Amino acid sequence: MSPEYDAEFPEYNAYGVFPAAQNVIAVLRKDLAETRSLLAKAADGKGLYREDLHEELFYKSAYGAAALSHAAVGTLGPTIEAVLTQEFAFLGTFYDGCKDRIDINKDCERWTNYDESIRRFWNVRCVFRNGSWGTNIVEGLSQLTDALKLGPFFEDVCFERVRALFAYRNFALHNGYEADLITRKKFRDKIVSNGWEDLLAWGTTGGDPWLFSMTDDFMSECCGLGPGLHYAFDKIQVTWTDDGSTDAERRKAYEEFWRKNPDFFFRVGD
Repeated sequence: MSPEYDAEFPEYNAYGVFPAAQNVIAVLRKDLAETRSLLAKAADGKGLYREDLHEELFYKSAYGAAALSHAAVGTLGPTIEAVLTQEFAFLGTFYDGCKDRIDINKDCERWTNYDESIRRFWNVRCVFRNGSWGTNIVEGLSQLTDALKLGPFFEDVCFERVRALFAYRNFALHNGYEADLITRKKFRDKIVSNGWEDLLAWGTTGGDPWLFSMTDDFMSECCGLGPGLHYAFDKIQVTWTDDGSTDAERRKAYEEFWRKNPDFFFRVGD
């Protein structure tokens, strides 16, 4: 059964989880860096070298990198999903009042089913395909932004990164640290075929893929998605409701707000 979304919003703001994720990642990164430093010292042949210590540190480093990525995607995945779900549902609450100013892609399959299932239409977790509703947030995001012609609003947010993040989340959380070899090879091939090598990395054993992890740059990029998403949805809302300000004015006001309130996410809901 496909999920329905109730427009009665809880009293919280999902954007507040981004800095919490950054804190968790910072702690784990520090521990991993210390382990790798000890591993380098144990492997250089200087001082007291213990083979058992070297082996212990090697596995601690390898699994530590995977654990760091699992912690990051386990925090960031639900956060980004919550933000997208909240924001699109919120757009749906005032759509009727400004729909005459909104350019809809009426050829989109999702739009053809709008009147029959309005709540599912605004639920980014839902996707309409082959005449019925299913659940897939990546496809739902693509379909919903296409139906509403929202692509230009998200020029600062790379949805391909979001797609890679959810692909890794599903792989990591469903398979644990070490999936069977066939599954690992399939996921490696998926990374390569989608051109995600700069986002997701893997170690090898016997020439075969072993542990998968997010690259440091990708992890940092995902942690920084909050402001970009916040600005995009704010720009959509303002444009739809047409307050007369230009995009340049809105961006300037937005950037000025974040300059003066860098800890805003922490204070939401206080």
